[in-house]
Amino acid sequence: MRANGSTGAFTITEAGGITPFRINSGAPASSFEITAAGDVGVGTTSPGKKLEVAGDVKIGRASGGLTSLFIENTGDTYTSSWIMRANGTNGAFTITEAGGTSPFKINTGSAASTLVVTTSGVEVTGTLKVNGTTMTVPDYVFEPTYQLLPLEQQGEYIRTNKHLPAVGGAQYDDQGRAVIDLGQNQMGMLEELEKAHLYIQLLARQNAELEARLARLEAAQP
Repeated sequence: MRANGSTGAFTITEAGGITPFRINSGAPASSFEITAAGDVGVGTTSPGKKLEVAGDVKIGRASGGLTSLFIENTGDTYTSSWIMRANGTNGAFTITEAGGTSPFKINTGSAASTLVVTTSGVEVTGTLKVNGTTMTVPDYVFEPTYQLLPLEQQGEYIRTNKHLPAVGGAQYDDQGRAVIDLGQNQMGMLEELEKAHLYIQLLARQNAELEARLARLEAAQP
């Protein structure tokens, strides 16, 4: 342990000359504090947790690779381990499970305010892509083998169930709030739109046939 008369610094130094601990002259009061409860404070005299920092915290490394902050819970029924990382190779920020799955990722170069959580909900600026639902694009509606429900039955279904067949009824979470599966909903709406075009074509053919029949009847009049 040394007090440097030239710099005023207090250091703890190994015999080989390495200094892992240093307090420079002029450091403010309570720069580093350990309470009787074992809580550690940086810049505070009364830390309320095992580590409390009053001010900004910087976690970094001098060269590439991953800069990581580990958050682990190993003492309860459900154990978990999460890692917040800044990738020195591609610049992405991720929240990653210990197993390697990254459910949250922000790529470098992302536009400002791409995702904003407001008091009224979530605002997204840019393109929103929703994956997860195994989606089958309903172009099968236009296949010759597709069995289009007769228009009368389609109407009866809607009147009885209060929703389109492929879209599904309203769904709610355990708090009673309406929820929607965007992928499934969009594919269902697309299917009903494609079916609507088939119904329009069917009605157009029927209308043309009726007009032709009417024209023949009028032509047959003396």
